[in-house]
Parts: sequence; structure tokens; C-alpha cells
Amino acid sequence: MSFGCVPGNRKLPETLREVSGVARMSDGNTYWINDGGNPAELFEGGIDNRPVTRFDVSLPNVDWEGLTPYKDSLLCICDIGDNRQRRQEIKLGIIDLRGNLIEARNLYYPKQPYNAEACVIKGNDFYLLTKARMTSNGAAKVNLAYLFKLDLASGSSKLTLKDSLNFSRRAITDMAWVSDSTLAIVAYDYRAKSLFLKTLTSVYSVTIDENDHFRQNTLRERKVLAPFIWTQYESILPLGNGEVMIASEKTKLFPARWRIVSLPR
Repeated sequence: MSFGCVPGNRKLPETLREVSGVARMSDGNTYWINDGGNPAELFEGGIDNRPVTRFDVSLPNVDWEGLTPYKDSLLCICDIGDNRQRRQEIKLGIIDLRGNLIEARNLYYPKQPYNAEACVIKGNDFYLLTKARMTSNGAAKVNLAYLFKLDLASGSSKLTLKDSLNFSRRAITDMAWVSDSTLAIVAYDYRAKSLFLKTLTSVYSVTIDENDHFRQNTLRERKVLAPFIWTQYESILPLGNGEVMIASEKTKLFPARWRIVSLPR
């Protein structure tokens, strides 16, 4: 485990005040969405001195929590948030790079609703990682996040549970592939209540095997301090060279921000 007070902590435009998902396409263009309760819009640009372009999306923003590239030229909006864990179905929206809806698909968990914010696609395989919930395991309590999978080409709408992983005191907010078998995950400590250190963000890396199981011994963590402000990092974007970008929501006192973090080793 390592700590990183990372340089490059930069402001996002006001239009990206409640970022919940970010994706970068092969041409280098970056796309964003805002969280539930905001208009159903896709944004392009916003960093690298690029102006923000806004596109309307004809998919209701019930609780958009993730954005991931799909098939080189498309994006997938993951409407998977469910704080009260009552939604009987969640939804994926496949859109083009101008926000035009190509396909909307309802998804179902095998047994019970979960709250989730992290999703990613590799090929036709859609993966969802739940936000993590405290679960009794004998005399101990563990904070388990559950990994679900769906083959988008199968025509099925039912997610399959693949594995779970204990993230101590952490709420999972996003994930991204940084290699063919390694995920980068961003999370925050939901019990951090210090006056001066309102939240502690963690960036993890973990390897997935050929059966979509976590290799438990590969889990690595880097803690990122965010002093004096309640900063909740909701999105992660792989940059290559062992680095990722994480982006936060706006707070009462400070704008939304992005910063670069080195992956843990």
C-alpha cells in the first residue's frame, strides 16, 4: 500500500459539476456524464484546454453512474445507481459520440438489487462491480463488492455473479481496464469523519483470471489524501504508463476537479 498526494489537481468546467463517468476514445477525445438528477447529457472535452461540447441523450438519467467505451466508436452509459437498493431493473444505454441512442437494454440481478457505480466493457463482455456492502462472515464483518458479468452479444438481460472482494471501509465508485487482465478501481472511505481530512480516496489495482475471478493476492492500494474538503472521487480513466486520472464532484466550496494518480505497485 502506498500514499499519494498527487500533483495535477485541476478544475473541471462548471457543466461537469457532478461527474459520475468518464471515457476516452482511441482518437484521444474525452467524454463525461453527470450523476442522477442532472439533465440527460453527454459532454465532450473539458480537459487539455479543450472547450466542452454538450449533446442531449434520449435516455432518462435515473441514476447514471458509469461511462465506458464500446466497439471503438460507441459509448455505454450505465444507469446502475440504486442507493435504496429497490430498483427491479437497471439499464444500459448504447450511444454514438453525439449522444444519439442506439440501444437501451434493461438488466436484472439474479437475486436481489444492489447499489453500483462501477462498470466497464471488454469486447462484448460487460462487467459491473457493486458499491460494496457490509456483510457478516461468521464472527467477522467484511465489506464485499460483487462482480457481475453479462455477454452483450448473447441477447440475455440477466447478470451473472462471478466473484466478490473485500474492500475494507471503502465504497466503490468506478473502475477501468488498464490491461487485458488488470482493473483499476477508485473508492472512498465512507467512515472518514475527521475535521481536516473529510475523506480518503483509494485507487486499487487487481488482476482478474480467465474465469473472471479476482486474484486476491494481486490487490494493491494507493491512498490519496484530500485535506480540508469533502472530495468524493467518482470516475477513473486509464492514461497509460502506470497512471490514471480520477475526477471528483463539486463541493459547496470547491469546483469539481481531476488529478493524476500513479497506480499502486
